[in-house]
Amino acid sequence: MLVEQGRAVFGSLTVAENIRAAGGHAVLAGCLELFSPLEPRRDVRGALLSGGEQQTLIVAQALACRPRC
Repeated sequence: MLVEQGRAVFGSLTVAENIRAAGGHAVLAGCLELFSPLEPRRDVRGALLSGGEQQTLIVAQALACRPRC
């Protein structure tokens, strides 16, 4: 899984929808638990997040894909 340096979130989707798009419903709770600052922002559109929050969301999306080493 490649995590790009730019802000590659789906701006029109909420935080929860962005994570679900990457890994499905089953991984949403785990990602929000791991990245707890995103939990209160779960219903906020990606375009409205700060730069740091967008980067956190991108890493959460990458982990939602369940990468293997």
